[in-house]
Amino acid sequence: MLVDIDVDDTEFVALAEHIKAKLWSGDKELMKGLAKKKWTKFISTQELFTKI
Repeated sequence: MLVDIDVDDTEFVALAEHIKAKLWSGDKELMKGLAKKKWTKFISTQELFTKI
């Protein structure tokens, strides 16, 4: 079985889903794996700085 995401990231993704927030992460493998699963609720560091 091919794993698309690290199981240690599960809690962070679940929390972002639960509080209806975007996930801030620089983990490109995580983002790529979740995008394959049609989950794209990410925010980049650059996007965060534009919100301040």
